[in-house]
Amino acid sequence: AWRAMVARRSTASRAGPKQLTFPLSAQDMANLCHVDLKTVHNWVGQGAAKPWLTQGGHMRFDRFESIRFFRAFGFAIPKALKKSKPKVAIVLENSVMRDLAKKALARTFELSTYTSALEVLLELENDPKDAIIGDERERSACVMQVFRFLTSNDRHCGTRRIVFSAAPNLVQLRPYATGLVAHATPGLLRAVLEDDFGMA
Repeated sequence: AWRAMVARRSTASRAGPKQLTFPLSAQDMANLCHVDLKTVHNWVGQGAAKPWLTQGGHMRFDRFESIRFFRAFGFAIPKALKKSKPKVAIVLENSVMRDLAKKALARTFELSTYTSALEVLLELENDPKDAIIGDERERSACVMQVFRFLTSNDRHCGTRRIVFSAAPNLVQLRPYATGLVAHATPGLLRAVLEDDFGMA
């Protein structure tokens, strides 16, 4: 029944809110989908939507989960979501590679740069990121340790984890990285993230 309702809702043109602030609440999702709050709770109960919960038990939907839901169940991605800039943390010690990543992403994303992923980790609760970019070969940056933490944390498992490396090891990184981009093709960073966040 809910699939049929989703199909009906997705055919209409929806302007949606002018601005979106992530993570979205259950009421935000209801407003974007033009359904009542009970419907969102039903979707979650049936496993169609997958929020994380605050300490007070309130549902929150990160940017990627929102996009995943809209795509999976036939909703048009709201214009406000397409226009908003995802927060991306660039964690690279190599200044040349850091500048290449910044150049590729600067116009479309809200960027912050770090030399250690642990710095990002300390800020995540107060300043969550939609994506983190790092090089697994820069051992002192601790990128892979942080990626492993994110995959096991309900609050941050939707954070996109992009390895930007000279020669990414697909087998080793697949369990922890959501995207792999070689140094030789920095422009793909933008393409990968725009696809993840429904901006393409």
